[in-house]
Amino acid sequence: MEATFLDPMIADGLHLPRMRVSIAGAQLPRSTDFEAPQPVAGRRCVLIQCADRSQRLVEVELSAGEYALVEIVIVWRHWVVVGCGHGLHFIEPIAARTRSHNLGSYFCDVFAAEDRLVASSAERVFCLDAAAQLRWRSDPIAVDGINLYRVESGTVQGSAERDPPGGWVSFAVDLVTGKNVAPPQLG
Repeated sequence: MEATFLDPMIADGLHLPRMRVSIAGAQLPRSTDFEAPQPVAGRRCVLIQCADRSQRLVEVELSAGEYALVEIVIVWRHWVVVGCGHGLHFIEPIAARTRSHNLGSYFCDVFAAEDRLVASSAERVFCLDAAAQLRWRSDPIAVDGINLYRVESGTVQGSAERDPPGGWVSFAVDLVTGKNVAPPQLG
């Protein structure tokens, strides 16, 4: 299976089966009071080509309150995973199933481990299992972005922007619990 973003104007001209996903109705995690950039409403389109050569188009609807700073699409297990706006969307194109998670702030990064998918927002780290179920959500560890570097020795490691602009610090959270094991040091 392969997946890629596609210009919405090109997508409009394609006659393919379509699915729509959004974070409307997805549970909203607690957010901090950080003032983010202006939100952008609209849609993003993802073209999925399955192993049997069939294709499907997924439209990711962004609400007026979402910030779309980073957009990533990956194939993980039997899912196409789209990080965009404030959402993390799992699409199973053959069964036409979707599962969306509201990250509470803009999507930043995703890291696929063998049995877990780890994603980050501007404030938190999230761990999901192969059924697209949320396993844990970290406490806030950043105010303006989290980059994920690796999952190693039972921890999720990365950097978190604690003091924008440019105040990035390293962090590590436990892969099983999501608790800080090497909290960012302010200073």
